[in-house]
Amino acid sequence: MIAGGVVRCWGQNAKGSLGDGTETMRTSPVTAIGVSGATQVDAKHYATCARVADGTARCWGFNVAGQLGDGSTTTRPAPISVAMLANATTIANGGNHTCALRADTTVACWGNNYAGQLGTGGTGGFASLPQTVKVEPGPAVGLSPTQLDFHAQVVGTTSTPQLVALTNVGGESLALVSIVPQGEYSASHQCPSTLAPGTSCTLSITFTPTALGARSGSITITSNGAVSPVVLPLAGTGVAQAPPRAGPLAYVTHFGSNYVSVIDTGTKQVVRTISVGQAPEAWRSRRRPTACASATWGPTR
Repeated sequence: MIAGGVVRCWGQNAKGSLGDGTETMRTSPVTAIGVSGATQVDAKHYATCARVADGTARCWGFNVAGQLGDGSTTTRPAPISVAMLANATTIANGGNHTCALRADTTVACWGNNYAGQLGTGGTGGFASLPQTVKVEPGPAVGLSPTQLDFHAQVVGTTSTPQLVALTNVGGESLALVSIVPQGEYSASHQCPSTLAPGTSCTLSITFTPTALGARSGSITITSNGAVSPVVLPLAGTGVAQAPPRAGPLAYVTHFGSNYVSVIDTGTKQVVRTISVGQAPEAWRSRRRPTACASATWGPTR
């Protein structure tokens, strides 16, 4: 290319690949007819294409498989506009097929498709007009839920398992490389090494705190997914074992309120206070507080 986007070519000119309107070999540069504003040129296998600044493209030369994109298979010794193509940002000539990247990041291809090089989901034949490449989403890990909280768990004991569904939410096969727990958490599963699109497997996760307080952790899933690794955040709290009771429990009703206290008769301490709901007003108005209502309140457990 020279100033103004004019294209000049030289060399063998079989099938008119130099664009000067002839098939005559040229040992010095000749101008491709009618091309200006070119920003990119790609020449292969007797066909040449140029991307123009306005987002269109012009091609010339061999056209046996429609690789010039003008809707025909007629060889063109002079440039012709690629039909149905706008907003192209890049053009790539594969010899018997051509592709262009559009500004919206979609791709269009035309020409020979014997090996599926047009990206339309099939093989064989050819297309003499641009065809939009069919893009399936790649493999991707989806988790449900996306985080877990085990809440309070006695130190040194193992929680009831919580389940997480791991799903391939992409359009291609998902290869699972590793599923690794961190922190005071364990994970078991029977996931296969690969998951087909839309299929799931289940992770069973448990929490065994080794100390008091908040105990964070995670499950790290490594795969061939578009995002890898994927991390599942985990949370839980280590708590102390409740002390043994000194005596039998007594239940004390507080009339006029909606609470019942549970008292350890050995320590005279309130073990727990339970909300049982408000009694009907008519019923409460006929009752009188009993001695139980003045029972000493203590800390709950």
